Amino acid sequence: MLGGGVGYYLFGPKEATPAEKLQRALQLVDERSSVWGLRRAAELADELAEAKYVDPDFPAGIAYVRGMVAFLDGREFSGREQQQRYLKAIDEFDYAQQRGMPAERRDELTFCLGIALQRVGLTTRAREVLENALEVWPAGKAEVTLLLVENYRTSQQRDLLDTAIELLDELNDLEGLTSKERGRAALLKSDLLRQVGRRQEAMAVLGSVPFERGSAGEQGIELFRADGLIQEGQTLLERSKAEGEDAGRLRIEARERFTEAQEILQRFTGSTIAPETAAQAQYQVGVCSELLGNGQAAITHYQNTIRRFETYDEAFAARVRLALVFQQEGRKEESIRVFRQVQALVPRPEDFRNSLFNLTELRGVILDAADTWRNSGDYAEAITLCREMPPVLQRGIALRYAATFAQEWAEAVQRQRDEAAADERPGMEQSVRDRWAASGDAWAELAREMRTSSSYPEFLKISAQHYRMGHDFERALTQCDSFIRAEPPRDMPSVYVLRGRTLMDLDRLNDALGDLQFVIDNAPTNAAAFEAQYLVGACLLEMDRPDDAERAWRALTQSDEVKPSADEWRRAKFGLGRLLVLRASDEFRKSQPDDGDEMTEEQVQLRDAAFERWREAAYHLSEYLLRYPEPVERLECHYMLASSYHKLSLELRERLKRPMPTNARKELYLELQMRLSEAANEYRRLQRELQSLRANSQLDAYGQ
Repeated sequence: MLGGGVGYYLFGPKEATPAEKLQRALQLVDERSSVWGLRRAAELADELAEAKYVDPDFPAGIAYVRGMVAFLDGREFSGREQQQRYLKAIDEFDYAQQRGMPAERRDELTFCLGIALQRVGLTTRAREVLENALEVWPAGKAEVTLLLVENYRTSQQRDLLDTAIELLDELNDLEGLTSKERGRAALLKSDLLRQVGRRQEAMAVLGSVPFERGSAGEQGIELFRADGLIQEGQTLLERSKAEGEDAGRLRIEARERFTEAQEILQRFTGSTIAPETAAQAQYQVGVCSELLGNGQAAITHYQNTIRRFETYDEAFAARVRLALVFQQEGRKEESIRVFRQVQALVPRPEDFRNSLFNLTELRGVILDAADTWRNSGDYAEAITLCREMPPVLQRGIALRYAATFAQEWAEAVQRQRDEAAADERPGMEQSVRDRWAASGDAWAELAREMRTSSSYPEFLKISAQHYRMGHDFERALTQCDSFIRAEPPRDMPSVYVLRGRTLMDLDRLNDALGDLQFVIDNAPTNAAAFEAQYLVGACLLEMDRPDDAERAWRALTQSDEVKPSADEWRRAKFGLGRLLVLRASDEFRKSQPDDGDEMTEEQVQLRDAAFERWREAAYHLSEYLLRYPEPVERLECHYMLASSYHKLSLELRERLKRPMPTNARKELYLELQMRLSEAANEYRRLQRELQSLRANSQLDAYGQ
């Protein structure tokens, strides 16, 4: 005996080969006799992995053992601990499938993988695996069926809901079904029937199962009744919005339904109630509080749902509702914070499944919340929400909403500036420019995101326009250049015009003239060509070429291609009248002789030219006011027309000093009185306009 013992301790037992270690690990996994056995299987797999052993008959053996140990271990836990183990199992199973699985183990792996995928929320992938497991692994039919039904239930797709009901009917006929599984199946079927509008059948299913007193089944019946009361109350509320005299009575009845439902639900929120039931009850109590208008109570119940039932569908739904209640309560930062939490819980929208919200509904809730903030003037929060919601919202859609809101914000600030008292407007100018520049940024970001779409050039153009309105001329020019490089089939002439305007803003007048002339030469029938023609006149005037500017505007007002209703014709008409007045005033000033001197021939010609320009200016300006009674430039127009009439009276006075027949003198005197009367009338109109503006605090420095 002693010798044998000495030999054992000297030499030890024979060392197992790697193949034997793998077989032992597989045996321990198959036996599942104890936690110790699974732990030993994991140790053996780790040793083999460290030795970089690959079994020739089962190359994926190590990954399979590790995956099964993690999966079986996970079945003993719940919550985060279970999810961590299932995620490890999924990684190992995926690797094992890539390396190749023997047929005798492939079906069980499919069963385990489907369960793990469903439990961690990868429901899109889980569906196909569970459907396969239902066919190949009869030993787990009840568990797989119930999980697959839950998968179909959260899809909220009618065809899948109908299929789920059929699966439960088949399961009900399965021999050996435990009372717990039968009760779970009844609750699921009741919920599915309720979702597809078959409420009476849903109630009958719950009543057909002999649930024990206090069991989940009995609690399900009460929850079903509470849900019916909530739906009745919501229907009454909707009716109250349309039925005038009965509206008050309907609202009272609705409150009674919500209160009764809340009393039922509160009995099932305690810690001794099954978690699935308590989660549903706690969440629905919050919904009742919200519908009753008790925002603070709703917040408390939703927060309790999130805290107690983190892994349940109700916790996610509670977060969504909590964000909305915070919004209703005016707690903007808290609402945004909770919406961020919702977004973080949906890293892959294609895998999102929730029995209370489908992805379309979730996106609708987010966009409605953004609209609510937009409608109340809280543009910053609306934009923030849109920007932070991808990938729940598709990024292009989110940025489109953000850009639209940024534009509306700029428009709102612009209106505030335009409607403010005149002495307040200068101080608001920078904020208006900042908002337009920010809108330019938002549309530029959208353009970058949609670079491969047909809308890309359109977004570039909008961005350029808004940058220009924000006086960010360099970036406006950059966006115009990007548009031109994209070579879109439409809007090229209008963007060249926009580029010309921007170059004028940058005082690059020769470059601007080149762009504008390019449009006139290459797209003469395009509406942009007429705008370009007007801007050519403005550009020439900036270049101190008044003769050329006058010709450009005169040609535009005389063109058969442009109707007087066109904005370009209107602006050219006013521009021409204004230019004639300015040139007349300049020529009249130059025609004045020094004190005591006689007028030179050149001065006489300048004086005659000045009166002729005033005469033509009066014609254009009076026609302008006749066609456009309330133009933007009406103050300046009334003033220049009055001044023109007044100056023309000087010419008539000078002519009256000359010898002429009596009748001719009378006619000339009547004409003088008419000109003075016209001038006085225009001055009076202008005075009334200015007094009205002053009374409304709208009189600016020019008006003063």
